[in-house]
Amino acid sequence: MLIEDDAVEADLIKTVMADPSLGERINVINSGEEALKMLHREPPYTDQPLPGLILLDLHLPRIDGHQILRDIRKNSATQYIPVVVFTGASESKELEEVYAEDANCVIQKPTNSAEYIRTVKTIANFWLRTVTLPPGDQYRWFYARSKTHFINWRQ
Repeated sequence: MLIEDDAVEADLIKTVMADPSLGERINVINSGEEALKMLHREPPYTDQPLPGLILLDLHLPRIDGHQILRDIRKNSATQYIPVVVFTGASESKELEEVYAEDANCVIQKPTNSAEYIRTVKTIANFWLRTVTLPPGDQYRWFYARSKTHFINWRQ
C-alpha cells in the first residue's frame, strides 16, 4: 500500500512496482482519510485484506503521515504491518519523531529520477522478497487493486 498525495510520485512508484521482475502491484491511497478508512476496513474497504507493506509519505494534507503511523501502531490489527516512511523530510527532529512512532525505517526520497527508481526497486526487493514476515493473512496477501484480485507474494 502506498499512501502518497503526489500523483506524479505515485504513478512513478506504480510503474516501478509494475516491473514483471518484481511481480507486485501496489494499492495507491492519496489521502490520510482514505488510508485510515482502508486500514480500519471501513466502506468501501470492508472486504479488502490489510496490506503486507505500507509506504508512507509524511506530508499529507489534513491527516499527516505521523497521525497515520500512530494509528497503525495502536491498532492491534495493523500494529505489525511494516511501515516504510518514504519522505523528502530531512530535519533530524522529524526523523527522530518518526522512529519514536515505530516506523520500520525512513528512506529519503531521492531527487534524481534514476536514483528514485533504484530506491523504489530496493524497497520492493527487500520488503517483498527478502524479509520474512510473521504468519497471517494480513502479511501473506498484497492487494492488487488494478487487477481486482489478490497476489500471493510469499509463494
